[in-house]
Amino acid sequence: MKFSALALLFASAIPANARPPPQCHSMHWFDIGSRVNPSWAESAYYCRGQGLRTCTYSELCPGGQYSTPHEYPGPQGSSPEQWVAIDDGSRCQYNAWVQLGDHPYTFLSQDESCFRHDDDFGNGNTDCAPWGPIPGSWQGGAVVDIYRYHVCCRSETCHGTAGGVGDPHFKTLNGTWFDFHGICDLVLVEDENFADGLGLTIHIRTKARYEYSFIETAAIKIGDSTLEVSSFGEYSLDGIAHADMPAEMAGQFLVFHEEKSFKEHVFTIKTGETEAIKVTTFKDMVSVTVENATDANFGSSVGLIGKLDGTLVGRDGSTVFQVEDHDLFGQEWQVLPSEPQLFQTPSQFTGKTCVPPVATKGRRLEETISMEAAKIACAHHKDEEMKDMCIFDVIAMGDLEVANVHGAF
Repeated sequence: MKFSALALLFASAIPANARPPPQCHSMHWFDIGSRVNPSWAESAYYCRGQGLRTCTYSELCPGGQYSTPHEYPGPQGSSPEQWVAIDDGSRCQYNAWVQLGDHPYTFLSQDESCFRHDDDFGNGNTDCAPWGPIPGSWQGGAVVDIYRYHVCCRSETCHGTAGGVGDPHFKTLNGTWFDFHGICDLVLVEDENFADGLGLTIHIRTKARYEYSFIETAAIKIGDSTLEVSSFGEYSLDGIAHADMPAEMAGQFLVFHEEKSFKEHVFTIKTGETEAIKVTTFKDMVSVTVENATDANFGSSVGLIGKLDGTLVGRDGSTVFQVEDHDLFGQEWQVLPSEPQLFQTPSQFTGKTCVPPVATKGRRLEETISMEAAKIACAHHKDEEMKDMCIFDVIAMGDLEVANVHGAF
Protein backbone atom coordinates (compact mmCIF):
# COMPACT_ATOMS: atom_id res chain seq x y z
CA MET A 1 0.00 0.00 0.00
CA LYS A 2 1.29 3.46 -0.90
CA PHE A 3 0.71 6.77 0.85
CA SER A 4 1.75 10.13 -0.61
CA ALA A 5 2.41 13.48 1.00
CA LEU A 6 3.94 16.70 -0.21
CA ALA A 7 5.99 19.25 1.72
CA LEU A 8 7.33 22.72 0.95
CA LEU A 9 10.94 23.71 1.43
CA PHE A 10 10.82 27.48 1.58
CA ALA A 11 13.02 29.54 -0.73
CA SER A 12 15.65 31.75 0.84
CA ALA A 13 14.95 35.45 1.32
CA ILE A 14 16.31 36.95 -1.91
CA PRO A 15 14.78 39.60 -4.16
CA ALA A 16 11.55 38.44 -5.78
CA ASN A 17 12.82 39.09 -9.30
CA ALA A 18 15.83 36.85 -8.67
CA ARG A 19 14.15 34.17 -6.59
CA PRO A 20 14.04 30.68 -8.12
CA PRO A 21 10.83 28.65 -7.98
CA PRO A 22 10.33 27.30 -4.44
CA GLN A 23 11.38 23.69 -4.02
CA CYS A 24 9.00 21.04 -2.77
CA HIS A 25 9.26 17.34 -2.33
CA SER A 26 6.80 14.52 -2.66
CA MET A 27 6.92 11.90 0.08
CA HIS A 28 5.82 8.31 -0.52
CA TRP A 29 5.18 5.62 2.10
CA PHE A 30 5.33 1.98 1.02
CA ASP A 31 4.10 -0.73 3.38
CA ILE A 32 6.75 -3.40 2.88
CA GLY A 33 4.41 -6.22 3.90
CA SER A 34 6.65 -7.28 6.75
CA ARG A 35 6.98 -6.42 10.42
CA VAL A 36 10.78 -6.57 10.21
CA ASN A 37 12.58 -3.25 9.93
CA PRO A 38 14.49 -3.14 6.62
CA SER A 39 18.16 -2.31 6.48
CA TRP A 40 19.32 1.09 5.27
CA ALA A 41 20.55 -0.44 2.03
CA GLU A 42 17.22 -2.22 1.44
CA SER A 43 15.28 1.04 1.81
CA ALA A 44 17.69 2.97 -0.40
CA TYR A 45 17.57 0.26 -3.07
CA TYR A 46 13.77 0.13 -2.95
CA CYS A 47 13.46 3.90 -3.34
CA ARG A 48 15.80 3.92 -6.32
CA GLY A 49 13.72 1.16 -7.90
CA GLN A 50 10.67 3.46 -7.68
CA GLY A 51 12.54 6.33 -9.33
CA LEU A 52 12.75 8.04 -5.92
CA ARG A 53 15.35 8.59 -3.21
CA THR A 54 15.67 8.34 0.54
CA CYS A 55 14.36 11.44 2.32
CA THR A 56 16.46 13.89 4.27
CA TYR A 57 15.97 14.47 7.96
CA SER A 58 14.56 17.98 7.40
CA GLU A 59 11.98 16.58 4.97
CA LEU A 60 10.74 14.01 7.47
CA CYS A 61 11.06 16.20 10.54
CA PRO A 62 11.21 19.92 9.69
CA GLY A 63 10.68 20.82 13.34
CA GLY A 64 13.71 18.85 14.53
CA GLN A 65 13.84 16.31 17.35
CA TYR A 66 10.78 15.83 19.55
CA SER A 67 8.58 17.40 16.88
CA THR A 68 5.68 15.94 14.93
CA PRO A 69 6.83 14.13 11.79
CA HIS A 70 5.34 14.85 8.39
CA GLU A 71 2.28 12.97 7.11
CA TYR A 72 2.23 9.64 8.94
CA PRO A 73 0.07 7.00 7.24
CA GLY A 74 -3.02 5.31 8.60
CA PRO A 75 -3.90 4.13 12.10
CA GLN A 76 -1.63 1.10 11.71
CA GLY A 77 1.28 3.44 11.05
CA SER A 78 1.06 5.25 14.36
CA SER A 79 3.53 2.97 16.11
CA PRO A 80 6.12 4.72 18.28
CA GLU A 81 8.94 2.63 16.85
CA GLN A 82 8.85 3.24 13.11
CA TRP A 83 12.44 3.46 11.89
CA VAL A 84 13.08 5.30 8.62
CA ALA A 85 16.33 5.43 6.66
CA ILE A 86 17.41 8.99 5.84
CA ASP A 87 19.99 10.60 3.56
CA ASP A 88 22.08 12.20 6.26
CA GLY A 89 25.01 13.60 4.30
CA SER A 90 27.35 13.22 7.26
CA ARG A 91 29.44 10.60 9.02
CA CYS A 92 26.58 8.09 8.96
CA GLN A 93 25.80 8.68 5.29
CA TYR A 94 24.88 5.07 4.57
CA ASN A 95 23.46 4.14 7.92
CA ALA A 96 21.45 7.11 9.22
CA TRP A 97 18.02 6.61 10.75
CA VAL A 98 15.21 8.62 12.27
CA GLN A 99 12.80 7.16 14.79
CA LEU A 100 9.25 8.43 14.30
CA GLY A 101 6.43 8.37 16.81
CA ASP A 102 6.06 9.06 20.49
CA HIS A 103 5.69 6.51 23.28
CA PRO A 104 6.39 6.56 27.05
CA TYR A 105 7.78 3.00 27.13
CA THR A 106 10.64 3.31 24.67
CA PHE A 107 14.23 2.77 25.78
CA LEU A 108 14.81 6.50 26.20
CA SER A 109 13.11 8.27 29.07
CA GLN A 110 11.95 11.17 26.92
CA ASP A 111 9.57 11.38 23.97
CA GLU A 112 11.18 10.06 20.80
CA SER A 113 9.36 11.73 17.91
CA CYS A 114 11.83 12.45 15.12
CA PHE A 115 14.81 11.18 17.10
CA ARG A 116 17.95 10.87 14.99
CA HIS A 117 20.08 7.78 15.37
CA ASP A 118 23.26 9.21 13.99
CA ASP A 119 23.49 11.82 16.73
CA ASP A 120 24.86 11.91 20.25
CA PHE A 121 22.52 10.15 22.68
CA GLY A 122 23.73 12.37 25.50
CA ASN A 123 25.99 9.70 26.99
CA GLY A 124 29.02 10.39 24.82
CA ASN A 125 28.24 7.67 22.28
CA THR A 126 27.22 8.19 18.69
CA ASP A 127 25.09 5.75 16.80
CA CYS A 128 26.25 4.70 13.35
CA ALA A 129 25.72 0.99 13.88
CA PRO A 130 23.27 -0.92 11.66
CA TRP A 131 19.68 -0.79 12.87
CA GLY A 132 18.11 -3.22 10.45
CA PRO A 133 16.90 -5.71 9.84
CA ILE A 134 15.43 -6.08 13.31
CA PRO A 135 12.05 -7.64 14.14
CA GLY A 136 9.43 -5.41 15.70
CA SER A 137 10.75 -2.82 18.12
CA TRP A 138 11.88 -2.52 21.70
CA GLN A 139 9.31 -1.53 24.27
CA GLY A 140 10.62 -1.86 27.81
CA GLY A 141 12.88 -4.65 26.63
CA ALA A 142 10.14 -6.54 24.75
CA VAL A 143 9.81 -6.84 20.99
CA VAL A 144 6.43 -5.69 19.66
CA ASP A 145 4.86 -6.45 16.28
CA ILE A 146 4.43 -3.25 14.26
CA TYR A 147 4.08 -2.10 10.68
CA ARG A 148 7.12 -1.15 8.62
CA TYR A 149 7.51 1.24 5.71
CA HIS A 150 9.98 2.30 3.09
CA VAL A 151 9.78 6.10 2.99
CA CYS A 152 10.99 7.71 -0.23
CA CYS A 153 11.10 11.27 -1.57
CA ARG A 154 11.35 13.10 -4.88
CA SER A 155 12.33 16.73 -5.43
CA GLU A 156 9.64 18.86 -7.05
CA THR A 157 9.06 22.43 -8.15
CA CYS A 158 6.01 23.93 -6.47
CA HIS A 159 3.89 26.88 -7.51
CA GLY A 160 1.84 29.57 -5.82
CA THR A 161 -1.87 30.00 -5.17
CA ALA A 162 -4.36 29.71 -8.01
CA GLY A 163 -8.15 29.58 -8.20
CA GLY A 164 -11.29 31.69 -8.41
CA VAL A 165 -12.74 34.38 -6.13
CA GLY A 166 -15.19 37.30 -6.05
CA ASP A 167 -16.97 38.61 -9.18
CA PRO A 168 -15.26 35.83 -10.61
CA HIS A 169 -11.59 36.70 -10.84
CA PHE A 170 -9.36 33.78 -11.77
CA LYS A 171 -5.69 33.37 -11.00
CA THR A 172 -3.61 30.94 -13.05
CA LEU A 173 -0.87 28.70 -11.68
CA ASN A 174 1.79 31.19 -12.79
CA GLY A 175 0.05 34.14 -11.11
CA THR A 176 -1.81 35.76 -14.03
CA TRP A 177 -5.27 37.21 -13.31
CA PHE A 178 -8.27 37.35 -15.65
CA ASP A 179 -12.05 37.76 -15.29
CA PHE A 180 -14.90 35.67 -16.65
CA HIS A 181 -18.48 36.50 -15.74
CA GLY A 182 -20.45 33.80 -17.57
CA ILE A 183 -23.35 32.12 -15.73
CA CYS A 184 -22.93 28.35 -15.91
CA ASP A 185 -20.94 25.40 -14.52
CA LEU A 186 -17.20 25.70 -15.23
CA VAL A 187 -14.15 23.44 -15.03
CA LEU A 188 -11.67 25.11 -12.69
CA VAL A 189 -9.20 22.20 -12.60
CA GLU A 190 -8.95 18.86 -14.37
CA ASP A 191 -5.97 16.55 -13.80
CA GLU A 192 -6.34 12.85 -14.47
CA ASN A 193 -2.83 12.15 -13.12
CA PHE A 194 -3.39 13.79 -9.72
CA ALA A 195 -2.11 11.63 -6.84
CA ASP A 196 -0.49 9.01 -9.06
CA GLY A 197 -3.54 8.60 -11.27
CA LEU A 198 -6.31 8.96 -8.71
CA GLY A 199 -7.55 12.02 -10.59
CA LEU A 200 -8.88 15.45 -9.60
CA THR A 201 -11.76 17.52 -10.98
CA ILE A 202 -12.98 20.86 -9.59
CA HIS A 203 -16.19 22.39 -10.93
CA ILE A 204 -17.65 25.75 -9.94
CA ARG A 205 -21.18 27.09 -10.46
CA THR A 206 -21.69 30.82 -10.97
CA LYS A 207 -24.80 32.90 -10.31
CA ALA A 208 -25.97 36.32 -11.48
CA ARG A 209 -26.97 39.21 -9.21
CA TYR A 210 -27.57 42.68 -10.60
CA GLU A 211 -24.64 43.57 -12.87
CA TYR A 212 -22.24 41.01 -11.45
CA SER A 213 -21.82 37.28 -11.05
CA PHE A 214 -20.16 35.19 -8.35
CA ILE A 215 -19.28 31.59 -7.49
CA GLU A 216 -22.13 30.12 -5.46
CA THR A 217 -21.09 26.45 -5.30
CA ALA A 218 -17.96 24.36 -5.78
CA ALA A 219 -17.51 20.61 -6.17
CA ILE A 220 -14.16 18.85 -5.73
CA LYS A 221 -13.85 15.24 -6.84
CA ILE A 222 -10.79 13.14 -5.97
CA GLY A 223 -11.01 9.56 -7.12
CA ASP A 224 -14.57 8.50 -6.34
CA SER A 225 -15.04 10.98 -3.48
CA THR A 226 -16.78 14.37 -3.91
CA LEU A 227 -17.01 17.39 -1.59
CA GLU A 228 -19.66 19.98 -2.51
CA VAL A 229 -19.67 23.37 -0.77
CA SER A 230 -22.16 26.20 -1.21
CA SER A 231 -23.42 29.42 0.40
CA PHE A 232 -23.00 30.01 4.13
CA GLY A 233 -20.91 26.87 4.53
CA GLU A 234 -23.52 24.34 3.48
CA TYR A 235 -21.73 21.17 2.35
CA SER A 236 -21.98 17.48 1.63
CA LEU A 237 -19.33 14.79 1.37
CA ASP A 238 -20.10 11.86 -0.91
CA GLY A 239 -23.77 12.85 -0.84
CA ILE A 240 -23.98 13.06 2.98
CA ALA A 241 -25.05 16.53 4.12
CA HIS A 242 -23.02 17.93 7.01
CA ALA A 243 -20.84 14.81 7.19
CA ASP A 244 -18.65 14.62 10.27
CA MET A 245 -15.35 16.48 9.94
CA PRO A 246 -12.42 15.89 9.84
CA ALA A 247 -13.02 13.23 7.23
CA GLU A 248 -11.13 11.50 4.43
CA MET A 249 -11.49 11.82 0.68
CA ALA A 250 -10.49 8.89 -1.51
CA GLY A 251 -9.21 7.09 1.57
CA GLN A 252 -6.10 9.26 2.00
CA PHE A 253 -6.72 13.04 1.96
CA LEU A 254 -7.93 14.64 5.16
CA VAL A 255 -10.68 17.29 4.95
CA PHE A 256 -11.15 19.90 7.68
CA HIS A 257 -14.00 22.34 8.27
CA GLU A 258 -13.46 25.57 10.21
CA GLU A 259 -16.46 27.74 11.03
CA LYS A 260 -15.01 31.18 11.67
CA SER A 261 -18.49 32.69 11.99
CA PHE A 262 -21.93 32.00 10.58
CA LYS A 263 -20.85 34.13 7.61
CA GLU A 264 -17.45 32.55 6.98
CA HIS A 265 -16.44 28.89 6.61
CA VAL A 266 -13.19 27.33 5.41
CA PHE A 267 -12.84 23.78 4.05
CA THR A 268 -9.30 22.48 3.62
CA ILE A 269 -8.33 19.32 1.75
CA LYS A 270 -4.76 18.45 2.73
CA THR A 271 -3.12 17.03 -0.36
CA GLY A 272 0.34 17.49 1.15
CA GLU A 273 2.24 19.07 4.00
CA THR A 274 1.74 22.54 2.49
CA GLU A 275 -0.15 21.74 -0.71
CA ALA A 276 -3.90 22.06 -0.19
CA ILE A 277 -7.21 22.74 -1.88
CA LYS A 278 -9.27 25.32 0.02
CA VAL A 279 -12.90 26.29 -0.35
CA THR A 280 -13.91 29.45 1.51
CA THR A 281 -17.47 30.71 1.87
CA PHE A 282 -18.35 34.25 2.90
CA LYS A 283 -22.09 34.75 3.10
CA ASP A 284 -23.35 33.34 -0.22
CA MET A 285 -20.03 33.71 -2.05
CA VAL A 286 -17.62 30.82 -2.57
CA SER A 287 -13.93 30.94 -3.47
CA VAL A 288 -11.71 28.01 -4.41
CA THR A 289 -7.91 27.99 -4.23
CA VAL A 290 -5.11 25.55 -4.89
CA GLU A 291 -2.14 26.34 -2.64
CA ASN A 292 1.48 25.40 -3.36
CA ALA A 293 0.63 23.19 -6.32
CA THR A 294 3.40 20.72 -7.15
CA ASP A 295 4.49 19.15 -10.39
CA ALA A 296 3.69 15.73 -8.92
CA ASN A 297 0.00 16.49 -8.41
CA PHE A 298 -0.71 19.26 -10.92
CA GLY A 299 1.79 18.53 -13.68
CA SER A 300 -0.92 17.81 -16.24
CA SER A 301 -3.62 20.20 -14.98
CA VAL A 302 -5.92 22.03 -17.37
CA GLY A 303 -9.02 24.17 -16.88
CA LEU A 304 -9.52 27.80 -15.91
CA ILE A 305 -6.35 27.95 -13.78
CA GLY A 306 -4.32 26.89 -16.82
CA LYS A 307 -1.26 24.70 -16.98
CA LEU A 308 1.63 24.89 -14.52
CA ASP A 309 3.50 27.29 -16.79
CA GLY A 310 0.44 29.56 -17.02
CA THR A 311 -0.53 28.57 -20.56
CA LEU A 312 -4.28 28.89 -21.13
CA VAL A 313 -4.87 25.78 -23.16
CA GLY A 314 -8.13 24.57 -24.68
CA ARG A 315 -9.83 21.22 -24.39
CA ASP A 316 -7.96 19.84 -27.38
CA GLY A 317 -4.69 20.31 -25.51
CA SER A 318 -3.13 22.35 -28.30
CA THR A 319 -5.19 25.52 -28.78
CA VAL A 320 -3.63 28.33 -26.75
CA PHE A 321 -5.67 31.34 -25.61
CA GLN A 322 -4.23 34.72 -24.72
CA VAL A 323 -5.33 36.32 -21.46
CA GLU A 324 -7.13 38.94 -23.54
CA ASP A 325 -9.31 36.10 -24.86
CA HIS A 326 -10.74 35.44 -21.40
CA ASP A 327 -14.35 35.33 -22.58
CA LEU A 328 -13.59 32.71 -25.22
CA PHE A 329 -11.37 30.82 -22.78
CA GLY A 330 -14.09 30.80 -20.12
CA GLN A 331 -16.65 29.44 -22.56
CA GLU A 332 -14.13 26.79 -23.63
CA TRP A 333 -14.17 25.39 -20.10
CA GLN A 334 -17.94 25.35 -19.56
CA VAL A 335 -18.95 21.92 -18.24
CA LEU A 336 -20.29 19.92 -21.16
CA PRO A 337 -23.42 17.72 -21.02
CA SER A 338 -21.20 14.75 -21.89
CA GLU A 339 -18.95 15.28 -18.86
CA PRO A 340 -19.54 13.97 -15.33
CA GLN A 341 -21.93 16.31 -13.50
CA LEU A 342 -20.45 16.80 -10.04
CA PHE A 343 -23.23 18.89 -8.50
CA GLN A 344 -26.15 17.13 -6.87
CA THR A 345 -28.60 19.65 -8.36
CA PRO A 346 -28.54 19.78 -12.19
CA SER A 347 -27.75 23.14 -13.78
CA GLN A 348 -30.40 24.91 -15.83
CA PHE A 349 -27.60 26.20 -18.08
CA THR A 350 -26.17 22.82 -19.13
CA GLY A 351 -25.91 22.77 -22.91
CA LYS A 352 -26.59 26.49 -23.20
CA THR A 353 -24.15 29.29 -24.00
CA CYS A 354 -22.41 30.63 -20.91
CA VAL A 355 -23.30 34.35 -20.97
CA PRO A 356 -22.62 37.21 -18.50
CA PRO A 357 -25.35 38.78 -16.32
CA VAL A 358 -27.63 41.45 -17.73
CA ALA A 359 -27.55 44.90 -16.12
CA THR A 360 -30.51 45.56 -13.83
CA LYS A 361 -32.54 48.71 -14.56
CA GLY A 362 -32.85 51.25 -11.80
CA ARG A 363 -29.57 50.30 -10.09
CA ARG A 364 -26.31 52.12 -10.73
CA LEU A 365 -22.94 51.13 -9.29
CA GLU A 366 -22.21 54.65 -8.04
CA GLU A 367 -25.33 54.45 -5.84
CA THR A 368 -24.05 51.46 -3.81
CA ILE A 369 -20.72 52.04 -2.01
CA SER A 370 -18.50 55.09 -2.49
CA MET A 371 -15.04 54.70 -3.98
CA GLU A 372 -13.49 56.16 -0.82
CA ALA A 373 -15.27 53.65 1.44
CA ALA A 374 -14.28 50.76 -0.86
CA LYS A 375 -10.62 51.83 -0.82
CA ILE A 376 -10.59 51.88 2.98
CA ALA A 377 -12.21 48.43 3.15
CA CYS A 378 -9.62 47.00 0.73
CA ALA A 379 -6.57 48.83 2.12
CA HIS A 380 -5.21 45.65 3.73
CA HIS A 381 -4.27 44.23 0.31
CA LYS A 382 -0.62 44.82 -0.49
CA ASP A 383 -0.90 43.62 -4.07
CA GLU A 384 -2.24 46.50 -6.16
CA GLU A 385 -3.99 44.21 -8.65
CA MET A 386 -5.75 42.37 -5.85
CA LYS A 387 -6.66 45.68 -4.23
CA ASP A 388 -8.23 46.97 -7.46
CA MET A 389 -10.32 43.81 -7.85
CA CYS A 390 -11.41 44.08 -4.23
CA ILE A 391 -12.53 47.70 -4.70
CA PHE A 392 -14.46 46.81 -7.86
CA ASP A 393 -16.23 43.92 -6.12
CA VAL A 394 -17.15 45.96 -3.03
CA ILE A 395 -18.75 48.64 -5.21
CA ALA A 396 -20.41 46.19 -7.61
CA MET A 397 -21.89 44.13 -4.79
CA GLY A 398 -22.71 47.05 -2.53
CA ASP A 399 -21.20 45.32 0.49
CA LEU A 400 -18.11 46.49 2.40
CA GLU A 401 -17.68 43.06 3.95
CA VAL A 402 -16.95 41.61 0.52
CA ALA A 403 -13.38 42.88 1.08
CA ASN A 404 -12.95 39.89 3.41
CA VAL A 405 -13.57 37.43 0.57
CA HIS A 406 -10.33 38.33 -1.17
CA GLY A 407 -8.15 37.24 1.71
CA ALA A 408 -7.84 33.79 0.13
CA PHE A 409 -5.22 35.17 -2.25
